Amino acid sequence: MPLRQVVTGQGDAHCSSSRALTDSAEKFMKILVTGSSGFIGARLCQAWSNRGAEVVGTYGSSPSLVPSGVARVALDVKDPVAVTTAVGQCRPDVVIHCAAFASLQGCEDDHQEAEACNRDGSRHVASAAKQVGAAMIYLSTDLVFDGSRGWYVDAETPQPACRYGATKYEGEKAVLAECPEACILRLSWVYGTSANEHRCSAECMIDTLGRGRRVTLFTDEFRTPVLVDDVVGIVEAVALARVAGTFHVSGPRRISRYEFGLLCTKAFALSEESIVPASGSTTASLRPKDCSLVFSSRLRQLPCECRDPAEGLSYMASSRRRAKQD
Repeated sequence: MPLRQVVTGQGDAHCSSSRALTDSAEKFMKILVTGSSGFIGARLCQAWSNRGAEVVGTYGSSPSLVPSGVARVALDVKDPVAVTTAVGQCRPDVVIHCAAFASLQGCEDDHQEAEACNRDGSRHVASAAKQVGAAMIYLSTDLVFDGSRGWYVDAETPQPACRYGATKYEGEKAVLAECPEACILRLSWVYGTSANEHRCSAECMIDTLGRGRRVTLFTDEFRTPVLVDDVVGIVEAVALARVAGTFHVSGPRRISRYEFGLLCTKAFALSEESIVPASGSTTASLRPKDCSLVFSSRLRQLPCECRDPAEGLSYMASSRRRAKQD
């Protein structure tokens, strides 16, 4: 499916075109972000708010994690009446659905909760978005694939190997059934600087290394990590362009967790000796071995791109230094 008309857009990602059109468009937009207290949701709220858009962020139990300047709304996406009411009262131009039950082990332990949140909750949000005529963007995951070979393209049919991936794929199908013009973005492993206390795994690892402690990372588990700033830029661009379809958002390099850890030590001037290599085959890891994604060629029509992890981590490190100086 080709992209529909593309409106120039950028977030903190690599984008090359003029801000004039998007600045004007964003200031008159109303955005609803579910899961706004989470890592990606909070960054999206922060970015849209900084652009001048009116942003409403829903949360499950942690209102303090929703960024300042964002209207906070408590919402359980499993409750269809509550979702319809919240979206109907907000009447957004765009709904960005980030809320999910994202614990791999939790999804394995509680299938019912995983399905209720990731499948049914996504259906409720898409249905409500459709009712008010809002553009619907659903953030999915690379874990919809089984990881048997890697470098998956967006036209391939997912075959999840874990319950989390299975329910997220069920969520994709539920969203498209309710809202055929929705945009599904399958994200690879996302890293970067958080907007709140909900820190990503890369930040936690960097902080652990900074305290002089060792970190064990797998040498045989591969992803295509993508910087959260670039994810934000792509979400903004597809929202403004009203893009429909299913797309992969990933970095350009297939890399093991161990190799990613080594890149972190270089970017943050930490000791490589603190990174301990290990094999995932000797553990009971729930993560598939190779869920590397091929960045969707159709998204290249948008004025955004995803950075190599070495460049992304360097940007992350410099951003942290600037924050400390401020």
